Amino acid sequence: MPLIAKQIYFGFLFFSFCVYSFIVYKCDTPSDAKELMTTDAQAGKLIFQQNNCNTCHQLYGLGGYMGLFFNSQTLKK
Repeated sequence: MPLIAKQIYFGFLFFSFCVYSFIVYKCDTPSDAKELMTTDAQAGKLIFQQNNCNTCHQLYGLGGYMGLFFNSQTLKK
C-alpha cells in the first residue's frame, strides 16, 4: 500500500475515532434511566457515591480490590 493511502486511511480512522469519542462524551444517559430505578436503588446509588465506596469495593468489576465485590452472585448468598 502506498504511503499516501496509509496516511489517508489513518486520517480517516483518527477522525472517526474523534467524532465517536465526542458523541459518546456529549450524550447524556437517557432521561428515563432514573425512572427505571426504584427509590431504594436510587438511594443506594447516592450513598455508594457519597461515601466513595468504589475505592475499596467493586461493583460489577469496577472499583477497588480491598473490599467485598458487589454483584448479583455475592448479594444472593
